[in-house]
Amino acid sequence: MAIIPANERGSLIVFQRGTAATVVVYGIFHDQWLMSVSPEHFSVYHDTLIATGLPRVNTAELAFVATLGPGLVLGCLLWTIARLGAEPTRLLFGCVWKKLIVLLICIDVFAASIGLLSAFLFKARGEAGLLLPTWMFPELRADLVIAQTIQMYTYVAAAIGSALLLWLIRCARRNMRSGLTNDSNH
Repeated sequence: MAIIPANERGSLIVFQRGTAATVVVYGIFHDQWLMSVSPEHFSVYHDTLIATGLPRVNTAELAFVATLGPGLVLGCLLWTIARLGAEPTRLLFGCVWKKLIVLLICIDVFAASIGLLSAFLFKARGEAGLLLPTWMFPELRADLVIAQTIQMYTYVAAAIGSALLLWLIRCARRNMRSGLTNDSNH
């Protein structure tokens, strides 16, 4: 017996590549606006992959590398939850993708809020207002404190949000089986 049923291989590719592409595009946009907060966060404190001399391009390269793997893994997990198992209803990628987009928007709103809170607390209280331990910052400058705080909280929010997304997809399949939803995008 095949681990991946032959009739599901195409959907696995769609889920995996579609999720990875979405997460990579999100990562690039996220890091571009984060670079506006602190250009040195990426240009000084991260190694470049291909030295282009263009900080925004180098930041996009870093975002691509940092998000491709997690996007591929998340895509496989979403496919597994949305398509495999005894549930008779199998969700299509479009239904899952909409929920993924909402998750990514929520993560960035959360990240921006943390950035604002970090800026306020650091300005008001200095080192005592940090939301992370001091060893996590290369320098205690406002722009680097804000950028690093946003980045670290984004990683945590992405992990928690991904687990929540998987749970929501599982619930959606159960509700569809029970007739509790009229979602026509499955």
